[in-house]
Amino acid sequence: MADVKKLREKAAKRGIGTATGGGGYERHVLVCVGGSCSAKSENEATLKIFRRRAKVLESQGHRVYCTPVECLQLCRGGPLVVIYPEGTWYHSVSPSVAERIADMHLGQGQPLEEHVITSNALHSERNDSAEQN
Repeated sequence: MADVKKLREKAAKRGIGTATGGGGYERHVLVCVGGSCSAKSENEATLKIFRRRAKVLESQGHRVYCTPVECLQLCRGGPLVVIYPEGTWYHSVSPSVAERIADMHLGQGQPLEEHVITSNALHSERNDSAEQN
């Protein structure tokens, strides 16, 4: 069984699961690097752009975390990218499109609509119950 204490310490060091105001990340970028939806080399190049841009955005006060994933289950129209907490799904995210998404969505909070497939934002129980009151 995993050492939960060590996992929690590692997560805290990376800003995973911490409150937004307490140093956690504000956006999580998932990049499909599998190879079923587009060439694996293009997927990897797209991931590299997002990681590079996340470092630049961090120097500007933004907190962005990038994670490669093997598959996002659509398997066409790639490279595919999902950005949370908005749950914005993007198609055809070439490296040049990744640059534009980094500027618009990650930097300014505005999705790059011409590449959006759909959106399904995450809702916390705390936010959902507050909206009901």
